Amino acid sequence: MSSQLWRRVFLVLSGLLALQGAAWALFGSFDPLGWWDSQLAEALFGRPRLTAEETAVKRAVLVPLGATDAGFFLLGLLFAWRAERTGVRFVVGGLLAAVTVWYVLDSAVCWVIGLRFNVLWVNTPAALTLALVLGGWWRAHELEASR
Repeated sequence: MSSQLWRRVFLVLSGLLALQGAAWALFGSFDPLGWWDSQLAEALFGRPRLTAEETAVKRAVLVPLGATDAGFFLLGLLFAWRAERTGVRFVVGGLLAAVTVWYVLDSAVCWVIGLRFNVLWVNTPAALTLALVLGGWWRAHELEASR
C-alpha cells in the first residue's frame, strides 16, 4: 500500500476515535450495552452491576477522559493532514511515541489495580491497530522515499 493510502487510513481512524472520545464525554459511557460496566463491577466489587452512585462517579470521570481522548485523536488527525509539510517521520514518530506512553502507563496501572480485562479487550487491540496503521504508513513512506 502507498504512503498516501496509509495516511488516509490513519485520518479515518483518528476521526472515528475522536468521535468515540466525544461520545464518552457526552454520554458518560464506554459502551451502550453495559459490557464494560459489568466487567468493571466484577473486577472491582465481585458483583455483576455498578450501583447508581458508582455509575455517577464513572460518568463524571468519563467526561474529562473522553474529551482528552477526542482532543488527542483530533490532534493526530490534524498532524496527519499536514504530514507532508511537517515531515512524515516527525508526525508518525511522535504519534507512535504518544501511543506507546499511553499503552504502557494505562496498561500497567490497569493491571495493578485489577482491571486486566481493560488491558486485554481495550488497550491491546487499540494499540495494535494504531501501531499497525502508523507502522504501515512509516514503512510505505520510507520505501517511496528510497525510490
